[in-house]
Amino acid sequence: MSTPPPAPPRRGRVRRDDPAPIPDAEAGPPSRGLTVGLAPLLLSVLGLAVVSLVVLLVYLSGRDGPEPAATYTSAATDVVAITGTPVLAVTSASSGPVMTVEASYDGASEGDQYRVLVMSGAAQGDPDAQDFDESRSVTLAPGVSQYRVSVASGVRLCAKARVVRGSSESAWSSTKCEVQR
Repeated sequence: MSTPPPAPPRRGRVRRDDPAPIPDAEAGPPSRGLTVGLAPLLLSVLGLAVVSLVVLLVYLSGRDGPEPAATYTSAATDVVAITGTPVLAVTSASSGPVMTVEASYDGASEGDQYRVLVMSGAAQGDPDAQDFDESRSVTLAPGVSQYRVSVASGVRLCAKARVVRGSSESAWSSTKCEVQR
């Protein structure tokens, strides 16, 4: 009599006659965390450096040209550019340490303002005085054309002005100087 063939193995079960997996003698205990080889790590760092360099070059390439010059423009479309400059008169008061700077402009419109810039110094010197600090200018209220300054006797006061209309401005007037009596 012959022996029947062995029954096929059931799913999910291991046959007893299969050899068990042999553990790797050189492998240590299982490690925790992510292990990355040296080549992928170096390539990652190099890639980040290249991307950073490209971003920096793109940023700097947009800054090659000089800064654009400041221009005076108006937000309103119906405002005409201010042509010409105001005329100045610098007068000394008959009594007291006060001098008056008065501006006038032939093409004045309602709401125009004057920006006045003054500088005082020695009684003698350059009557055209160009060393003004424009950050110290004073904008007068609309409709006001006079600016009064306290000046000691013997001191020279120089002034210049411009017309301000909205966000538009005229050129600076010629400089006028007067010595306080």
